[in-house]
Amino acid sequence: MCFYRDKQKNEYDNNYKNFNKLKLKLEIKNCDKKYNKHCCMGISYGCAVLGSTIATCMSKATSAPATIPATMVSSLACIDNLNEANEYNIKRKVLQELI
Repeated sequence: MCFYRDKQKNEYDNNYKNFNKLKLKLEIKNCDKKYNKHCCMGISYGCAVLGSTIATCMSKATSAPATIPATMVSSLACIDNLNEANEYNIKRKVLQELI
């Protein structure tokens, strides 16, 4: 993870080194919005996974043919959204360091 973050930091440094402070602040604001959006979506999908799992358990697995694929899709969407949120969080921290 540290190597990955250092690689990203170097990319962001090169991409944003010529930006003025106002433009950097706007980029940080955009990162915050996208970070919040992806966090909310990740939490929502996580709740859907929990709900599907509870529904499967409560039905004593009679609803498993429908709920297991839904749980898998929701969990993948949850992981994807939380990874995107992490990307925007790293980008935001790097941009704040540039200011």
